[in-house]
Amino acid sequence: MPECDGCGSHVTENYYRVFAVDGDLPACIHCASNREAREAGLRQQ
Repeated sequence: MPECDGCGSHVTENYYRVFAVDGDLPACIHCASNREAREAGLRQQ
């Protein structure tokens, strides 16, 4: 299972596919809200 780069928690494949950017998942539902996770990913682009 993929892991969050922010906190190390395991996330589902679907969550990773939606929120990861270029193979990085800077935040996840365990350490941030979905909105914060999406914004963290968008800042990396």
